[in-house]
Amino acid sequence: MSFALLVPALYKLLKPKEESKETFVTEESNSSVGAIVLLIFVLTSIAIGFYGFYLAFKCINKGGNAFVHLLGACCCTVFYIAYALASGCSS
Repeated sequence: MSFALLVPALYKLLKPKEESKETFVTEESNSSVGAIVLLIFVLTSIAIGFYGFYLAFKCINKGGNAFVHLLGACCCTVFYIAYALASGCSS
């Protein structure tokens, strides 16, 4: 799960800015839009990660190899979700 890499960027966008003598309206609006887009991306990544682990545990309960399913869900969640849906673990 790579959302840990996004935390510094999210902090940089959301931390209070120091007052400067010259401020531009477009600068503030761009940073708030960027923060909102980043927040949506992070929340979507978290949801995809949880769904990947849900499918991994569902496949393990059906008799699958626990190490392989958890490794797939942890390292390449999007591809693992596609694999789990195609292989029939989700039904």
